[in-house]
Amino acid sequence: MKFNKKQFYIWCRTVVTEVRIGLIYIQKNISSAAELRVSFAMQIIGMMMNNIAFVMVWWLFFKAFGTINGWNIAEAIALQGFVALSFGIVFSFFSGVDEFPKVIHSGALDSVLLTPRVLYARIFTLTTRVSALGDIFFGATLLGIYWILFHHTLSQMIMLGLLVIPASVIMMNFLLVVSCIGFYIPDAVEISKFMFETMFGPSLYPAGLFQGFMRFFFIFVLPTLAIGGIPVEAVRDWNIIKIVAVWLIAVVWAVIGVWMLHRGVKRYESGSLTGVHI
Repeated sequence: MKFNKKQFYIWCRTVVTEVRIGLIYIQKNISSAAELRVSFAMQIIGMMMNNIAFVMVWWLFFKAFGTINGWNIAEAIALQGFVALSFGIVFSFFSGVDEFPKVIHSGALDSVLLTPRVLYARIFTLTTRVSALGDIFFGATLLGIYWILFHHTLSQMIMLGLLVIPASVIMMNFLLVVSCIGFYIPDAVEISKFMFETMFGPSLYPAGLFQGFMRFFFIFVLPTLAIGGIPVEAVRDWNIIKIVAVWLIAVVWAVIGVWMLHRGVKRYESGSLTGVHI
């Protein structure tokens, strides 16, 4: 295929425009939520308290049972911080995809389709979940504690921080894929939620617990370990293969997400039948 400079320039300009507009939507969503300051603060603090309780459970567990297939309290702390940070980024800034099944079922997708934006990007910035900001603060704090207490190098921590990007991409696109079930099944909100929680829940458990077929299943069928356990192991052991694998899994799920969205929109019928909210 011959390289076309004009097409490449148009593509780059489109990407930059989408990023700028997406940031504006995110800013507006957070500003709107922050108007109720007490509620805003309580949601963030409440989420952080919930996460602290979960870390304490794992601290008591490893204190009682020791290591599990190379995993100890250090990796558990890194895992909780990493997953919380990734989850916080996705649901703070891109939680619109979590509301996507409701948008499809209500017929409100009509108004989204009419916006002069790339549909894939617009879906992610439909809404913001304020409480998830607590996950970002908690995750960053926990990773800082992990660095201080267990004396990992700066390069390891930078790499762990960079792996938050593909982990977030995987989470976003898996959520998009299960949300697209709404194109095929009426009122698929609970089904989509159940499927996401089935994937996400085990990511909070040490990857050392998953061996053999279960490890294969939670990497290549459900990307559970790719959003938590594998990145922590990859940085701990400086395993380049695992680092590359996480990025490749992110690309694969992004492609699947775009494909599912494209297929689903072709099946979509106008919300005028069920009532569009304007």
